[in-house]
Amino acid sequence: MISWVVRAMPRFSTLLSLAALTGAAGCRAAYADQHPTRRSLAPTSTPQPQAQAPIAATVMNDGHFRAWTRETQLRDATRPLTSARAAPAVAVTREDDPVELQPLTCRGWRQRRAEAPLGECAQPMVERVVAWRPDALVVLGGGLQRDGQANCATAERGFIAAQLFVALESRPLLVFTGHASRWIRRRVDEADVRCIRARIAQGPLGEDVPVWAREQGEPDERELYAVSEAESLCSVMLRALPEDRRDAVIERARFDVRAGDTVENARFTKAFLLDAEVERAMVVTSPFIHPGTWRYYPHADRALHAFRAVRRGAPYALGAMACPRSMKRAPWFEFEPVDGYEGALSSRAVRADRDE
Repeated sequence: MISWVVRAMPRFSTLLSLAALTGAAGCRAAYADQHPTRRSLAPTSTPQPQAQAPIAATVMNDGHFRAWTRETQLRDATRPLTSARAAPAVAVTREDDPVELQPLTCRGWRQRRAEAPLGECAQPMVERVVAWRPDALVVLGGGLQRDGQANCATAERGFIAAQLFVALESRPLLVFTGHASRWIRRRVDEADVRCIRARIAQGPLGEDVPVWAREQGEPDERELYAVSEAESLCSVMLRALPEDRRDAVIERARFDVRAGDTVENARFTKAFLLDAEVERAMVVTSPFIHPGTWRYYPHADRALHAFRAVRRGAPYALGAMACPRSMKRAPWFEFEPVDGYEGALSSRAVRADRDE
């Protein structure tokens, strides 16, 4: 009996394999019949033309990237900049000392090697922020590349923060927020070293200090270091500003390197605002570009809701703003009413008046 079972086992396993393959082919054929727009997975003798599958929400193909590159080139077009981003290296005018930001670039999505210029916010939007008179700029980190460099979202937010800092005559407190990965290290330059040393000199952030922040000391130039989003925002500002304005950034900078999302950005930065007795805090961010639909989503709206949720009666007013990359789209803003400000409180109201 045992010998018969041993001899029958190869045949039995072969039958099981054939049954599994037949069932899988039948399932693939049935799925292809129910979903004619997708590519059929059933094996066919002759290839048949199939409808192209819809692009996944997380895919950035070459066509999307070319469209994004064309949008960045619109900054050089001659058109009125009433509600759009200006070209790089546009002078921010002041009565006593005009300051010109240094032109900077950022790398595109998925570590593509194409460099995109960083654009400033339109002057009408800057004038609104100046009229609201914030005494603190909370700059939110937007992520890092796989090699530890700041991605375009983080670089743009730091660049716009530099423009607002100059327009506000270097008065507001600068709160940079965003975490880092202890496993991703990159070589730091002079701007990174100054920001990291400022973060260390700030002192402990509480009991939940990240491990990478406790293990690493002060770096030297060209040394491998795990740089956080907060420190990357600071270094972008230093690179954009002239040398005589960089000391003011370091003096006014506060760093939170624990936050991993927008809610934690709001929760961890509240202590800095209360400690400095801030009366008006402006959240600086940028729109989120959905790679599948290629639409702009107002990240500033979600950030403002998060900061309002954790404020809980704290004595400071909140505002938020975001400037898109394309000149064809208007910036998003919303300010809480404060004494001395008589302008529009939200971009929704501006659009409603324009439609009428």
